[in-house]
Amino acid sequence: MSSIFAYLDPGSSSAILQMIAGGLAAAAVTVKLFWHRILRVLRIRRDEPQAESSSESDAP
Repeated sequence: MSSIFAYLDPGSSSAILQMIAGGLAAAAVTVKLFWHRILRVLRIRRDEPQAESSSESDAP
């Protein structure tokens, strides 16, 4: 049976940690952008009613 030896210098582990941190940051931003849609799909939050624009109340 042959053994495989690998040397991971600090630069390699730093690059791996940066990739993991970048992936987590991207996932967090994606969840933040689609949070309301996720809640609607899970039926935790109802659809928000459309805001009625009443020009009558704006008139002096």
